[in-house]
Amino acid sequence: MSVIPRRIKCLAAAVLLLFTTGCGSSDEVQSGGGDGGASLSFWCFNSFAQENSGDKPGTFEQSLIDGFEEQHPGIKIELTLIDFTKGPEKLENAIKNGNPPDILFDAPGRIISYAKRGKLSPLDDLFDEEFIKDVDNNSLTEACKAGDSYYMYPVSSAPFYMAFNKAYLEAAGVADKVKEGWTTDDFTEVLSALKREGYVPTSVYCKDQSGDQGTRAFASNLFSSGIYDPVSGLYTAGNEQGRKAFEYIYDISQKGYILNGINKTAADVLNDFAAGLSSYTLLWGPSQQKQYAETLRKNDVSVISVPYPSDDGVPELEYLINGFCVFDKNDDKRTADAKEFLRYCSGGEAGERVVLQTGCIPVRNSYNYLYTGDDLIARLAGWTKYYAPYYNTVDGFADMRVKWYTTLGGMLSGDIVPDKAAEEFERYANETLNKKS
Repeated sequence: MSVIPRRIKCLAAAVLLLFTTGCGSSDEVQSGGGDGGASLSFWCFNSFAQENSGDKPGTFEQSLIDGFEEQHPGIKIELTLIDFTKGPEKLENAIKNGNPPDILFDAPGRIISYAKRGKLSPLDDLFDEEFIKDVDNNSLTEACKAGDSYYMYPVSSAPFYMAFNKAYLEAAGVADKVKEGWTTDDFTEVLSALKREGYVPTSVYCKDQSGDQGTRAFASNLFSSGIYDPVSGLYTAGNEQGRKAFEYIYDISQKGYILNGINKTAADVLNDFAAGLSSYTLLWGPSQQKQYAETLRKNDVSVISVPYPSDDGVPELEYLINGFCVFDKNDDKRTADAKEFLRYCSGGEAGERVVLQTGCIPVRNSYNYLYTGDDLIARLAGWTKYYAPYYNTVDGFADMRVKWYTTLGGMLSGDIVPDKAAEEFERYANETLNKKS
């Protein structure tokens, strides 16, 4: 659009929800991996941006396969794209039916849970001395382990944070409030101003587990409650500060500063924001910035990226690690071929392309040159000091995630009062620590 509208009305926004593109589409794409012989199956969440405007989903991923097959003519790979809405269930069903993919590109939360259930092949031989030295981050590599073995081969990482529509902030006169080190009081003032000017807020999306790291980080930062304490090994969302955060979220939803997203997925709110239909989003990252670049451009949306607000102005950020795993199919040849694909995708020109299309910071320091001159990535690298304890690989994580979004939905719908919701979530979350999910 050539002129940014001063106001976005709720009814118009609802109608325009169909005008969305980018990650989060529920479509799945399959493509063949060559003629003859058994193919390895490669399943990939929509984690990659495409290299050229107009490329259909899967074009980049298929180009990796094509390049690999050219160098390894005896190995064929078949691609299946899955999304973050239906993909987790599709994976679970495949595992239960004894037919998981050979290779998966995902994050530690799911990958390490599969490893703990004995479903994956160890990747210890990929974590040689050279790789460990290049990464030089013990916390990151430890997140790729279950027990004494590595099961996820990481390629890039980045924090999760919030994003605002710059034009709407400026029109509301509060752009100066949205900055690194801002407070919960600043955030409240910003939301009040945006509502006063008639801009549509985002939703506390809680239809399913997709993107739940955004809503958890948002809640845990508001009054510095945290989510998980690595010292005690327990969840903390039901403490005094956590209860206060739940009450705050419920209160601003009642004021219309944020919407009840019980019927919204993370993809829904990302699409809304990129299309200019909402003034901010609780979930954003460099991957989204890259994946939605064309939609943002078409809708003249300029993004302000910012850490979550907190009562003390010092955020604690959750972060993403992107990487591969290999499912154990009791076939040494398949496992060896799958590992060869991992090596290909993490080295040379292919490795560079993989990092760049995730839009995230390379885990290997030798690849830091890839983003020379990129102001956003430079800023994000400075936010590593805000990284919170990584708890996505604790036992029962998958079960905890379900309780998180159902609890939020129950509270926003009025089925349970905020303080009881926080306490109930903490109690259940700590029970999941005894589960091998």
